[in-house]
Formats: sequence, structure tokens, C-alpha cells
Amino acid sequence: TRAYDATAAIAGGLLTVTDRVGADVVTLSGTGRLAGRDVGTQTLTDPSGLTLSNPNYTLAGATGGVTIAPRALVVTADAQSRLYGEANPPLTYTVGGLVGGDGLGGSLATTAGAASGVGRYAITVGSLAAPANYALTYQGADLTVTPRPVTLSGTRVYDATAAVAGGLLTAGNLVAGDAVAVSGTGLLAAKDVGSQSITGLSGLALSNPNYTLAGATGAVAITQATLLVGTLSARDRTYDGTTAATLAGTPSITPFGTDAVTLTGTGIGTFASRNAGTGIAVALSGLGLTGADAGNYRLSLPTLSAAIS
Repeated sequence: TRAYDATAAIAGGLLTVTDRVGADVVTLSGTGRLAGRDVGTQTLTDPSGLTLSNPNYTLAGATGGVTIAPRALVVTADAQSRLYGEANPPLTYTVGGLVGGDGLGGSLATTAGAASGVGRYAITVGSLAAPANYALTYQGADLTVTPRPVTLSGTRVYDATAAVAGGLLTAGNLVAGDAVAVSGTGLLAAKDVGSQSITGLSGLALSNPNYTLAGATGAVAITQATLLVGTLSARDRTYDGTTAATLAGTPSITPFGTDAVTLTGTGIGTFASRNAGTGIAVALSGLGLTGADAGNYRLSLPTLSAAIS
């Protein structure tokens, strides 16, 4: 008896001599030939390559057969992983025990599809099959679907901090049809107006477990805050044929916290009409902003009104 080896050869050492006299010992060496190579009982058709150890016996007229057993074949699936929403990678494997150019047919399988959520999915033997001369043993593995990194974007008004509320952020790099909300608070590279990278993600959370902030990238566009000029009014006056208006009070602004921003210039009031009337609009001009943080603000000049009599 021997295991399938894709040949019709049989080693003499695997053969047992029968029809011996008494306690005679007879062993075989060399190589014989069988009628076929496949699993089952194969007749010994060519003993010419065999030699007997005892000269009292001969192979002339010898008969016999060999039982060829299925060859043990071990297929081991390779563990795989992919991001949520991506296609499955090829399901590969290693195989031990194939001989003589024999090959496997079919392929491994898994229940994981493109829409499968984060988790571990068994890789099964599927349609993979060995030729009839083998006894296949399968050792499985898992396909792991991992969370998909998001991209983040958003816009907010300058507030003198580097914080950004998750509710202002939009998650991108999503699978079609998915919705992902962002909560918590993230940190930006800087507080100033412009595009600021999101550098602190630990305070943020996502509503969908199929996505992750690990490896997430993104930026927030910070726009200028509005500074309203206050404590100014326009005085009523007598008609003089011009649109010049006299202002009362001292212009003031209230920036955030300790921001270095001051008003520059002198306020100039201009009536919308030089003619007599009440509630005539007075436009304010001549003021600007200066200071290290001035670029983070835009000045809003109020429209005043007064009467010309």
C-alpha cells in the first residue's frame, strides 16, 4: 500500500512477499511498475526492476497488486483584510501535497460583500476542489473588514479659538447612500482666518461604526468675524446746502478676548440728501482696523440717521 504520487512506480520496499515457505524471509528492493497511477487497486505489471533477497524465490510468473490511497492535501487560506466599502481582495491560499503537476479547481468564498459592515467574515472552502486522487483538508481564515477613514471639511466664523464643533464638519469619503454625522469638538492648526488643518481628532466622534477618524484628514475654512462700530450717532442740523453730517460719540469696537485690534481713522458722516427732512440716512466712513489680529475681522459701519431743518 502507498499514497498516490502521480506515478505508476512502486518501491520494492513497500511490497510484501507472500507464498513463502515456512519461516523464510524474503524482501524486495528496486522499483516495479503498476498498471496505473490512480487511487485504487493497481496490478503489478512490470516487476523487472525488482530484486528478491532470497535466491530460492523468483519474480518470474509473480503476480500481485498495490493499493494506492488518496494523497493527503492541506489547503490553508490566507487571512485577508480590506476597508469598508471596497471590493474583496483575491482569496488566496497555500497548498501542500500536490504532485506531478496536479492542480486545484474552483475558488475560496466568503459571505463578505462590498456592503458588508466592519467585522470578521469566514473564508470558506467554497468551490475549491482537489482531483480525485487526493484527500483535501481545509484550514480556514478570516476576511476582516476595517473602518473606512473619513475626510472632514467645514466652514465657521472666526471666534479667536482653534476649536471646531463637530456639528460644523461634513464627513467625506463615504460609500454611496451612507450618512455619517460628526459630534464633539476638534482642534485646528491655528485660530486665524483661512484654511486651517484639523490636527486634533480625539475629541470628535462619528455616528457610523463603519467609519473611523484614524487617519482622517481635512481642513476648516475660517471666515472673518464682524466687528460693529458702536457708540456713534449723527446730529440734527440746519440746512447748509451740503451733505456733511456731524457725528457725536466716540466710535468703539469689541473684539474677542485679548485680540489685538484697534480702530484707526476718523469717522466721517455723510447725509444721503442735502435737502431738509427728518430721518435722513447718514453713511459712516473713514474708519478701519489695525493690529495683529485685524485680519480676522471685517468692520461693519452702522447706518445712522438725523434731520436737516
